[in-house]
Amino acid sequence: VMKIFIWSIFFIIILIAGLPKTNIYYFIEHKIIDKNIKIINETIDDNLFSFSLASLDILYNKINVAQVGKISIFPYFLSNSIEIQGVVISDLLNDTIPSNIQNIKIVYSLLNPLNIELYAEGDFGVVQGDIGIFTQLLTAKIEINDRFKNRYLQLLGNKNIVKTEMGYIYEYQF
Repeated sequence: VMKIFIWSIFFIIILIAGLPKTNIYYFIEHKIIDKNIKIINETIDDNLFSFSLASLDILYNKINVAQVGKISIFPYFLSNSIEIQGVVISDLLNDTIPSNIQNIKIVYSLLNPLNIELYAEGDFGVVQGDIGIFTQLLTAKIEINDRFKNRYLQLLGNKNIVKTEMGYIYEYQF
């Protein structure tokens, strides 16, 4: 039994290390072009157990909509995560999306296979929530910075948000 366990762990490590992460990125980049989204000026770093992009610009319909400092992808077996740092949204979208987002973390874990966990922190405050994979329901607890409260509460829509003692709870069905 111990031999099977050791060989299984060894196989998983080899599988993660041998993943063609750069090829997967180029495949995704090619697919999002169909949606008029283009990633430019990125620096790619393909490590043994992770993949990252640095200093990239995101274009939508040939308009620069965001600059991102770094995107790191950690494709582990039990828990996969994407960490995004230093997002600066274009002034064109400033009225609809918070302009500075310091950190975004997205986690999918086999220990919680029905949900994708989300965390974001920026000038707007802090968002912590999850997306139900089968229910297609986004539920987020939002602690909004007082400076942005009125603007972002209106954007989220009054019918989808409830004020609680702990902050605001936002739900959105896909």
